[in-house]
Amino acid sequence: TIVCVTRCFLKCLHCCLQFITEYAYIYVAVLGEPFCSSSKKSFGLFAKYPVQVGLNGLTSMALGYLVSITVPLSLAGVAFFILGDSWLVYESCATAIIVLAY
Repeated sequence: TIVCVTRCFLKCLHCCLQFITEYAYIYVAVLGEPFCSSSKKSFGLFAKYPVQVGLNGLTSMALGYLVSITVPLSLAGVAFFILGDSWLVYESCATAIIVLAY
């Protein structure tokens, strides 16, 4: 059980560090500051504005889903109008592309 608890702790630590590192890289890219000070500032951001950080993650996830739905459907619509009458010839290929896009 000690090994299992240690693995769980290390997994949680890894996830937290990965989350902080992602925001620290954003700080480095935007402000051009060193990584360590950016990590400290990103941790301060989490402590000061936890709701804002959560909403950013939720908005990012929602926009990702929206893009993954609208892009394949819009491409299918464009292909439908471009192909016109030859749609029946390419129907199986277009269906495969739409399925693979998801």
